[in-house]
Amino acid sequence: MIPEKAKNYLEAFPTIEIIDILKTSFINKKNFSEIMYLKESEIYWALELKYLDFDDVFLIVIQDITEKKEKEQNQKNFLNDISHEIKTPLTNIKGYLIALEEANQEDKKNFFNIVNHNVIKIENILHDFLKISKLEEHQLSNNSFFTSEELEKELIFLLSYIIEKKSVEFTITKNIKLFLPKNEIISILKNLIENSIIYNENSIPKVNLSIKINDSFYIFELKDNGIGIPESEKEKIFQRFYRIEKSRNRNLGGTGLGLTIVKTLIEKLNGTITLKSNVDQGTTFTIILPYSYKV
Repeated sequence: MIPEKAKNYLEAFPTIEIIDILKTSFINKKNFSEIMYLKESEIYWALELKYLDFDDVFLIVIQDITEKKEKEQNQKNFLNDISHEIKTPLTNIKGYLIALEEANQEDKKNFFNIVNHNVIKIENILHDFLKISKLEEHQLSNNSFFTSEELEKELIFLLSYIIEKKSVEFTITKNIKLFLPKNEIISILKNLIENSIIYNENSIPKVNLSIKINDSFYIFELKDNGIGIPESEKEKIFQRFYRIEKSRNRNLGGTGLGLTIVKTLIEKLNGTITLKSNVDQGTTFTIILPYSYKV
């Protein structure tokens, strides 16, 4: 017979899966330990029942491990994605290295360039992967004072190769003072600007960064004249390794992780990012970040 105290526990758990476990354990007076997924409430519980025979009662311990399980699943998905993304360039490298044996001098040069391109792609994927992993585990850097002119100088330095190669017109709002984690802001803007340049088919790519300050927020607005983003894909672009269909087969060099890094950083800064875009008419990203010190 189920002890009187156990009836109260049964009434406290309306979930049928747990009720069945409790009934079975109480009747058989057996210990129980299991991780359970409660589909109705979409949570994970670590459930443990310990029978205390000296008092003829059960000790019930329930721990909500939803966050832990979600993190484990995200890491598993990410590793699967990494494996999938690296598989293609590795296959290309292997194939062209085999082809080198019978290639003429001109083909050898082309094959070496292709192998080198794929090696760089793998390096970039691993670099961005490690960056995201660190972002999820570490705190942000401290806020510091810097100007929009200093920001412009660092961004141009970091992107000098691609800016010069594609003759980019990059403009930024002048005479703005900021008090934010500088490293994180540079990382966010670098990734966005790099995408604006990479996914741009104009003879002169144009990228404008507007910075405004109102009573409570910094507002960054990055506008380009690139290929744009289809309406059906706007909700997907922040997913890991996602690339818009128009650019997917064009060998444009992105890892598909840049916007994931951007979103992760902005969320850590308690900010938001939105976008407006039309195919072949460019894209505008708007970032809104709170600040704790008015300058």
